[in-house]
Amino acid sequence: MKKTSVAIALAAALVLSTAGTVALGILYQREADRNEELRSQLEELSEKVSRSEVMQSVNAQMEEIADQERLVSDRQREEAIQQRKVAEEERQNAEQQRHVAEEQRQNAIAAERKAVEASDVAQRQRTIAEQQRAQAEQSKRMTDTLSYIALARNLGSQAATQETTGNTELADLLAYASYKFTHQYGGDVYNPLIYQALSMTSTSMRKWNVGKGAVMKMWGIPKSHSFATVSTYGEIAIHTKTENGKLHTETIFSNSQYDFRDMVIDDNGTIYAVSHTGHLVYGKHGNLHTTIIEGAVKPFRLFIHSDGELLVVAQQSVHLLQTATMSQMRRLSLPFTTTVAGEDDRQLLLFDKQGNAYTADNGATKVVQKKLPFNVQPIASYTYNWRNGYEAFGTQDGVILIVDDKGNVNRLVGHGSRVTRVKFDGNRLYSTSYDGTVRFWPFTQQKIVPITVLDTRQWIISFTFDETMKYIWTGDINGNLSETLIDPFIMAEKIHDKLKRNLTQEEWDYYVGKDIPYVKIKE
Repeated sequence: MKKTSVAIALAAALVLSTAGTVALGILYQREADRNEELRSQLEELSEKVSRSEVMQSVNAQMEEIADQERLVSDRQREEAIQQRKVAEEERQNAEQQRHVAEEQRQNAIAAERKAVEASDVAQRQRTIAEQQRAQAEQSKRMTDTLSYIALARNLGSQAATQETTGNTELADLLAYASYKFTHQYGGDVYNPLIYQALSMTSTSMRKWNVGKGAVMKMWGIPKSHSFATVSTYGEIAIHTKTENGKLHTETIFSNSQYDFRDMVIDDNGTIYAVSHTGHLVYGKHGNLHTTIIEGAVKPFRLFIHSDGELLVVAQQSVHLLQTATMSQMRRLSLPFTTTVAGEDDRQLLLFDKQGNAYTADNGATKVVQKKLPFNVQPIASYTYNWRNGYEAFGTQDGVILIVDDKGNVNRLVGHGSRVTRVKFDGNRLYSTSYDGTVRFWPFTQQKIVPITVLDTRQWIISFTFDETMKYIWTGDINGNLSETLIDPFIMAEKIHDKLKRNLTQEEWDYYVGKDIPYVKIKE
């Protein structure tokens, strides 16, 4: 037990000793740690002191630099203030200069505006002056034009007088002078006084006798320079003008028992000629045939249509024939005696002895009476203008009535007897008459004066134009053919070519005038 106690005591002492040792170790360690901490703090404080001294030195340097920079900044601020003052002064000067410049600009604009206004006024005055000068020149030109045109017409009249008295050389000079002044000053060479002088002095008419009977119809042959004629003596002839100016005539059919009244030629050159005896001759040169139109009493007109149909007008009937077989397709009896027949763009027009008018459709199915826009009178010839719808009616007493597309009537007086044929050419109407003349009428003019193209002193029955429309061919009752130039410009060339001299100064003074500057007539 004692041993146990001792053991326990020893153990306890050992534990205590150990605990003390441990405690002392812990305490020592704490002191050591504290000392280390203090030493560390001391070192840190030393470093802080050192850093503080460095910082103080740096701060001192920074303050010195800051003082220097402040001094520089103060100087720069003072300089900036000074520069701002200078800039302000310059701005004020610039503003003042801008105001001055603006005033100068406004003054310049005002001056320019005044200059422009003055220029406009001057321009207007110049324009007015130019207009007045142009008007004066125009008035002078118009006066000169009217004066020279009037002079030209007077010269034309004197040329006709000289030609009538046989003084042909002077007549030629005056006629060409008349044309020259008219053409130069824009006048109308178709004026009766001018045209008549050219026509008389150019001697541009030739005549040939080609048969025994009256030449009833003339027709140009397609694609050739020839034309065909038919006569009351039963003759069908083809005429060709040769290069040397002669006329070559070939009779391709002749039977005096026939009395041809009309003829047409289609686009293929096939000839159709109708006789008052009721016979129809058809075919081409060298291959002509004859047939009788059944029921036709004294047929006198033919109309060919492009669809191969032929209309034959007789005194009391209309017949529709098929050209391919020459068979009669239809016959329309008429309750009156027809003396004249024509055709417009829609139908046939028929006229009786009393002057009444009728229409028949192209199919020859019916006929109705037509009211004319003038008093009924015997009609001797009729034509229709396919371009503008005008109609022309030639009467037995020589009067021609033109009806426009609105129904207005213009009465043309000039022929002395029956008007045998009328034909439109543009704004002119050509006519022939038993009085022996060919005339044309410029029917669009306010004052219509007829111009005599030809005076044969023979009954003219028919006429046609050549392919150039510069010559007109006429056939008369005695079997004569006449070729007449109708182009005034070619007439003038022919006259100029035969002039041998110019007007003398004495002739100029007498016929033209002393106040008009002399010019050569023959260039």
